[in-house]
Parts: sequence; structure tokens; C-alpha cells
Amino acid sequence: MWAIRILTGALAGKTYSLKEGDNYIGRGSQADIRLQSAGVSKDHCVITVNGNKVILLDKNSSNGTFVNGSKVVQKQLNNGDKIGIHDVLADVQYNVIPFPNMTQQTSNSFSAGNPNYSEEQNMYSQSPDLNQPTATKAPTNLKESIQVYVDNVVMPAVYRLIEVFEMKWVLGSFVLGFILLVTSLSMIPMMQITKRGIEKESQRRALTIARNIANINGRLLEQGLTGSLSVASASREEGVKLAVIVDAKNSQIIAPASKVGTFENNPFLNTIRSKPYEFVNNLGNSTIGASVPMQAYNADLQTATIAAYAVVIYDISALSIDDGQTLSLFVQTLAIALLLGYILFYFMYRIIEKPIFELNRSIDGAMKQTGSVTSKYVFPILQPLIVNINSLLNRTSSSAEGGGSFYVDRNSEAQNIVRLFEGPSFAVNKDLVIIDCNLSFENLTGIISGNIQQQGLDRLNDQALILSIQDLIERAKMQPNLIATNAIEFNGNSMELDVQAISSDKEIEYYIFSIKNGGVQ
Repeated sequence: MWAIRILTGALAGKTYSLKEGDNYIGRGSQADIRLQSAGVSKDHCVITVNGNKVILLDKNSSNGTFVNGSKVVQKQLNNGDKIGIHDVLADVQYNVIPFPNMTQQTSNSFSAGNPNYSEEQNMYSQSPDLNQPTATKAPTNLKESIQVYVDNVVMPAVYRLIEVFEMKWVLGSFVLGFILLVTSLSMIPMMQITKRGIEKESQRRALTIARNIANINGRLLEQGLTGSLSVASASREEGVKLAVIVDAKNSQIIAPASKVGTFENNPFLNTIRSKPYEFVNNLGNSTIGASVPMQAYNADLQTATIAAYAVVIYDISALSIDDGQTLSLFVQTLAIALLLGYILFYFMYRIIEKPIFELNRSIDGAMKQTGSVTSKYVFPILQPLIVNINSLLNRTSSSAEGGGSFYVDRNSEAQNIVRLFEGPSFAVNKDLVIIDCNLSFENLTGIISGNIQQQGLDRLNDQALILSIQDLIERAKMQPNLIATNAIEFNGNSMELDVQAISSDKEIEYYIFSIKNGGVQ
């Protein structure tokens, strides 16, 4: 069954069971759960229970309803959620009621013999323990299977790391591992791109050498001086494995002179006869073949025809990057990645550290002085923690009587005093932060209480009012036992703004302001 437990205020510690259907909460006599706080509206909110679904709805309350620190109009509640009903804090509980046979039989026997025994006394209620494993449904698809594996196998091992090692070293090791992995994997496409670039450049170079052979020997071939053909300059080029001129009719080598009349055992030489144009092709992982046709005048056909081919077999390794260059490229890339990774790690760690540091400072301030713990950072996981801390601080202050000292929550005190005024009134603490205002002030100025609570004076958006408040505070500091007064205008009407400083034994704690008709004479 569902229930809410009051954590702060006069009813702290009391638990209310939620019936199926609507459960009204407020200060009015018709409320199912009556809260004794002036800031709670008569009909503040309603919690509707529909089986396992619980919905909270704010009933246009004056001071709002909050769930886990966020103001809401409507919100589905879960077990453990914290509800803020103005200054009253409560948590949502779901109690499991087991019915084991032996227990049921025993309880039935006991209740049969004891007419005063109630069903509620027979219930065994237990809130779920978040530290104990809970039964979950079996995964139905690959995504759910992966999620279950990560949650139950991977993440417990990761969490164990931060129990053994300091957080920054664990975070740093993850960043370092990411850098090494990404740098290593990035070398694969980088080397592939480099290889394609080298192949393209090797093809261009091989074709250029073949063209040079054709240009140098073209005139000699036209004159029929085949014995004078030469490929010596091409053979001396770096990376050239073979440079020859072959006859177009029978693929016999006609240059260089040392190979004239022979046939080269290379499949590429057999394919070029069907290529009456410049041709280049990869012959393997490390070899490229290029051919350029050479024309000569054919007396029988009385036209120029292809008489021979200038052929070059080129070794790609002449342009490839060696292992030393590859290692140097990897080291340079890794060094840049490490530098950027360190910068990333620095900012990540500081971003994680800052909200925790500020929260700790806020807790320290709340323990030394009155007030509550707040956080200005958009970090949802901190909000339930802040709600719990404020609850603990309020409960501690409420039970401080056993220690021989009486603790007064000055913020709550100022809020209560403001609400005692029928006319417009508001309170400002010693740090010039607005504590609260009453409904009359809201009606006069159009400023909603929830928009200015725990905010600076500039949130009032009325420069004349701000200057008047600052002037009155300075005068109240000089004469804290007297009421200081200023004339001020609201909506065209002359009004009187009064202030009274409220002091402790040591210093002024806050200022109570009231507004009434009639300017200062």
C-alpha cells in the first residue's frame, strides 16, 4: 500500500496511508491529511492512487508544491520521492505486504481469538532496500540484454575501482585508455588513406616514365632504327623494376639491346596489345605496370599505326612510408591526443568537483547559521540529496531540545512573522536576500512569493523599491530598536514602507518590512 511520511514540522514522524482514489492535502478541515502550517493552502494538493500509479496534482496553492526539489503542477510519484508542501517535507513510501501460509494461518488464529486485533496490526510492511538485488523481468531483446549485462557485471566492477583508488586516478585512467584506443584505431584509416595516395602517385610516376621512353625513342622507331632504341635513362629511375620496348605484333622485346628478341614472362605484357592507349594498372600489392603506345608509318597501310609499346614495371615501395615514419606519425598523433586529453580531463574533473564543493560549503553554512542547503547547478542527481539534507537539518533542529540549547530556524521565524501581517509584508535577511512575502504583498505588487524566495533584491524589478529598502536597512542598522520609515508609490498611490530589524544576542538576523496606506508626512 502507498503512504506518505511527514519529515518536518509539527507532524514530523507521522505516517498517513493513502487510500485508493483522491487523497486531499491542505490546511482546511475537509483535507484528508491536514498540515498545521500557515504557508500551506487550505486545499493545497491532491494525491490520486490508481493501483500502482500515484499522481500528485497541485491545487493552485499559494506557495507551490515540490517533488525532489522541483516545483510541479502535476507529477507521477515513485517510492522514495520527496514532496515539499511549502515548508512541510514528506516522502512517498510503498509498503509490501507478504502473505506466507504460516504467517497467515498464525495471524488468522490470533485474530479469531482476539476481537480487538486489527488488520492493520497484522500487516508486515517493509520498504524496498535499494542495497539489495531486486527481481527484474528477463530481457526480451538485445538492447535489454546489453543493459542488464552492463548494470550487473560491468558497472559493479567500475564502481569497485573508485572504492580502491582515488576518483581522479580512475577518471584519468579512463581518459588515457580512450586516448590510446582512439589514437591506435585512427592510424588504420590514416594508413589506408596514405597507401591509396602512394598508389596513385606511383601510377602517375610509372606512366610518366613510360611516356618519356616513348618520346625519346619515337623518332628512331619511325625511321626504322630499332637497333638504336634505348631505355637506359628509365632503368636508372628509382623504383623501376623493368623498362622495355616491346614489338606490337609479337610482344618481342626490341629494347634494351641486352634483351632484344626475348620474351618477358610477365602477364602485363600480354594484356597491353589489346590497349591501344595509355594504360596503367596495379599488378599486386607492391607493383604497378604502365604502357604507352608508340606509332610509326606503315607503308602497306600508308598510315601511322602502333608499332611498339613503352612498358614500365614500377615498385610502389619506392614511395611508401617505412616503419620508422609510421612510428613517428603515431608518436606525434599520440602526443597531441595526450595534450588535448589532459585538458579534457582537467575540465571534466573540475566540473564534477565544483558542485560537490559548493554543496559541502552550503551544508557547512546551514549548520553554522539558519537556512537551507541549495545548489545552483543543473545536476539532477544532487536534487534528492539536497532534499534529504534539508530534511535532516530540519529534523535535527526540531529535536535539539535534548542538548540543553534551543535552536531557532530564523528563516521559518521570519516567514511566520510576515504571515501575521494582514497588510503587505516581506522579510529580508542580513545578507540582503529575500526570505519570503505574504499574499497581500503579492496582490499589491504582482510579484509571486516563489519567484523571489532566497533571491537578491534585484529580483524585485522595481528600482525605487530596491533603493528604498537599502536606505531603510542602513538606517535600521544604526538604530536597530526603532522603526525606520520611507514614503513610496505603488500603482499611483502614496504608501508608507516601514522596517524593523530583528536581532539575536550578537547581530541583526533579518528585517521585517510592512507597507500601509498614506505617505510619510
